[in-house]
Amino acid sequence: MQKSLDLPKNPHHLWEQFFSIVKIPRVSKKEDKIRNYIIELAKKHDLKFKVDSVGNTVIYVPATKGFEHKDTVIIQNHLDMVCDAIPSRKINFEEDGLTVFREGDFIRAEGTTLGADNGIGVAASLAVFLDNKVKHPPLELLFTIDEETGLHGALNLDPALVTGKKLVNLDSEVWGQLIIGCAGGVGCEYEYEYKIDDLKNEKVNSFKIMLSGLTGGHSGIDINRERGNAHKLLAETLFTLNKKYNLNMRLESWKGGRAHNIIPREVVAVVNFNANVTHNELVNYCNEELARFKTYLPTEESAVNFEIHEVTSKKRFLSNSDTLHFLGTLSLIPHGAHSYIHIDGTTEPLVNLSSNLAQVYIEDGRMLIINSMRFMDKNQVIFLKNQYEHLGRTLGIKTTITDKYPSWRPDLTSPLLDNVKTIYQKVFNERAVVTSLHAGLECGIIGDKLPGVAMISFGPTILSAHSPTERVQISTVETFWTLLVNVLSEI
Repeated sequence: MQKSLDLPKNPHHLWEQFFSIVKIPRVSKKEDKIRNYIIELAKKHDLKFKVDSVGNTVIYVPATKGFEHKDTVIIQNHLDMVCDAIPSRKINFEEDGLTVFREGDFIRAEGTTLGADNGIGVAASLAVFLDNKVKHPPLELLFTIDEETGLHGALNLDPALVTGKKLVNLDSEVWGQLIIGCAGGVGCEYEYEYKIDDLKNEKVNSFKIMLSGLTGGHSGIDINRERGNAHKLLAETLFTLNKKYNLNMRLESWKGGRAHNIIPREVVAVVNFNANVTHNELVNYCNEELARFKTYLPTEESAVNFEIHEVTSKKRFLSNSDTLHFLGTLSLIPHGAHSYIHIDGTTEPLVNLSSNLAQVYIEDGRMLIINSMRFMDKNQVIFLKNQYEHLGRTLGIKTTITDKYPSWRPDLTSPLLDNVKTIYQKVFNERAVVTSLHAGLECGIIGDKLPGVAMISFGPTILSAHSPTERVQISTVETFWTLLVNVLSEI
């Protein structure tokens, strides 16, 4: 499909704000520039605002005429974005804006994530007070920070910032769905220090092996799609080659994975083979494994490939036995969707429990592995958490459980849900899909901090979030905006 710079213009204020936002760096933990942008916008329109100790920001928007008697509504979004790029796209996400283009009914970014997650929601919040045609009750526009690396903004939110008892979250990614629940999460880190064999006085045969071309995606929403995990596939390849061809393989380094909430798309390892294998032989060996993977990976993973180069290394390697210990560790770590549930009133089974083998690093013998787990049932995740701890103890690896946050349990009796369902039916003459999301929306944490608050989430269609193929569907942005405007005028 052909690229175009003919960007959409309606709804005007929403797109205007989104195309301004994509030019502003929004790296997690470094949201100063985007926060300053929304604060200056509030000042320009004489709106009060507050910032808590960690950087979460609220803009207070008075009700439009005739709506002063209505209850205050919180509209919630996060400011940061996942920053990922294809290898050929050189960008400094802390300093550079994005380059966006139109591709049919979608907006994409040039070789990077788009940040429609959650930039579209941020833009819609700002458009509400910029568009004088929108009628609404008193609003508290809540913008949290550092959502993408562990929901730390929500976890540290000062609840005194907001008073509303109804909350609309705009961080959903499938148009037509009303989200009434989300997964909680917990992390696990493995650390280990391998002994290094210094082979500086020996002739060694070293190769840099890169596995890339996988689709990746969101570690919650996409975890049940059976996409390839780069760490798993490369570990399988190297273990098989070492066993099949007696290569006496020794690992120097390993690096892959962008963030805890991204299914890893690529990984690079530097490996030594004492068997004096040639470059062509190694390419052939790896392609044998590649052909095997493609017999069972989904068709969307057809671009997966190996890139292999002979290199001059530092000649500091793990032993063969330690290399196999490391590859075995990657093989044993759980990854994928583990269980499903049906929630009354929803249409399809939902992922209940999952894990993502996300980031792996080895350099000079020091290993770090970052895993994440998602759950709907806090009691069931104990089983998976214990599995990580048992594995770490069995393998002699230091294991740390990190960053637990609560799930948002669905409430099908919510008056807010009934109200929004009725509005959706009236406006679009069809029923919305009511469901839960296997991703870490901040609603779980915020609901825990604001007892009694009623919550709902909806948004336009965003595909391949957390990956460089992220795109937002233009036609659904307009219908999303229509729903938001009608909800604000009627709840």
